[in-house]
This record gives sequence, C-alpha cells and structure tokens, in this order.
Amino acid sequence: MNLPLVTVIIPTYNRADLLPRAVRSVLNQSYTSLELLVVDDGSTDGTAEVMKGFEDSRVRFLRLETNQGQCGAMNAGIGAARGEWVCFLDSDDEYLDTCIEKQMAAVQAADSEALGVVYVLSGERTPDGRIIPAHFYTLQGDVYAGALTQGYVAPSITLLIRKTCFDTVGLWDTEFRCFQDDDLCIRLAKQYHFEVVREVLAVVHRDAAGQLTRNRSQYAAGWYQLIQKHEGEILHVVGRAVLAKHYVRAVKLFLDVRNRKRAWEAARHALQAAGSVWALGHIAGSLIGESLRKRYTIWKARRS
Repeated sequence: MNLPLVTVIIPTYNRADLLPRAVRSVLNQSYTSLELLVVDDGSTDGTAEVMKGFEDSRVRFLRLETNQGQCGAMNAGIGAARGEWVCFLDSDDEYLDTCIEKQMAAVQAADSEALGVVYVLSGERTPDGRIIPAHFYTLQGDVYAGALTQGYVAPSITLLIRKTCFDTVGLWDTEFRCFQDDDLCIRLAKQYHFEVVREVLAVVHRDAAGQLTRNRSQYAAGWYQLIQKHEGEILHVVGRAVLAKHYVRAVKLFLDVRNRKRAWEAARHALQAAGSVWALGHIAGSLIGESLRKRYTIWKARRS
C-alpha cells in the first residue's frame, strides 16, 4: 500500500543549538512516507552546518537569503513541499514518535475530501522530563462557529493540513507576528472539516530565546489584530456577545502592558458590540469566570 507523502516543514532562525531535537523527532516518526523540509530563514549562526550532519534522504534544506519571518518561511516551505499533506514544527519543539502515524490514520478513517485538518493535542515538557497537557479543547467536524467563539482551534505544531487547502484559503498571513495559527485555523474552518487525535503528541519547549508569545505587547496587539480581521464573521456567525467578549479580552491584554490608548480603543469596540454598559459588564464578568476555570484546569493538570 502506497502511503500519502507528508511534508514536515520546520522554519528556523538562529537556533542551531535546538534544531537537532526537532529534526530527530521528525526522522524518528513511525510514519515513514514523509519528507522533512527545513527552511532556514536567513540564519547567521551554524544552522547550515548542523543540517549537514543529518545524512538522510528524506531531509531537504532550503535557505532563504533574507529573513522573512516565521510566516514567510512557512509559506516558502509550502511552495517547495512535495507532500499531499503538510505539517509545521517549530524548531525548538518536537513530535512524539507516533504523531504523524495517528494523524494519517484519522485521515484514512475519515476518507473524505471535506476533511482539511487533523490536529493532535499539545503538551509542555518540564525540566524533569514530564509532559504536561497544554491543550484542552477538542473541536471537530464543522468547527467554524466554535473557532470564532474561542478565537482559536489548535497551535500550529499540532496541525496536519491537506496541501490543496492553501489554494482555497490562502497562505499564512505575513502581517501577523502572533496568533497567525489562529487566523489560519479560522480560515480553514470556514471551508473544511477538522478531526482531532485526543492524545498529547506535539511537545512545546520553553527553552528558546526570542519566543514571540513571551512579548506581551506583541501578544496583545496580535489578539486585537485577529479579532479586527474576523470581526464581520464573528458578528454574523456567533453574535455580538462573543465579539464583545473578544474585545474585552483585548482591553485586559492592553492594560496588562500599560497601553491605555489601545485599551480604550478596544473598549469602545467592546461597548459598541455589547450594545449597553450593563451587557458589557455581564460579558466581562463571564470572561473572568472563564479565565478562572481555565487556570484551574491547567493547575489541576500540573498537579496530576
């Protein structure tokens, strides 16, 4: 039986010390019909030399002469990919050995052209080697309304995407520095069905410098950018209360980084969406409760 080819794209920039872990996790996959495409986004360290140490016919190395950012590098990878399915692994993270095998098993079981994405759950590896679940939401099927309500489906390293989907929804949006995976998932969800493998098979590490999610100002701006881009669809599909809730979250994120100007701007959008101060207060209260429940879930997972 000829298995569909899967292309794993690793965009990387100046992570020669961490890249081998990610590469080995791909080459150790139990699913054998794959190619690994490492896209060097203009690194100035020893990335090219590190990659020369992997003598495996499945490995391809694409160097971009100028830094294009993560989205630009992933888009270059899509253009060069030979696989029918593609997935994306950050250069400081890793897959567990059966990740792609279980995703492709879900593809085969579904046997549907409507299926565009299969994702797994993610976890964080602690310094003592344990893996703590970090992803607790498992939308599947027609997930568009759920994606707009949550503002996300799954992080980029958990996604296996049919390559032809990009012809329909477009590539990664290079305007984003954060929340680019959520933007892509929302666009994919509008057109395609999602399936989920309910196992932690993609592992995030927090040992890399320059992780964008640590920049709280960029994080706040990214969430606001995401909601602004999809504002019309959020309002039309899931309603004013959800849109207001998303803007309230933007207010909180901007206040956390003391950006009062952007916080007031987001607050005006939130009030306009909510329709009244009373409704806005109710929405803000529900958001606080939701945040507390999420924190409790994470705390409980870390304790187990």
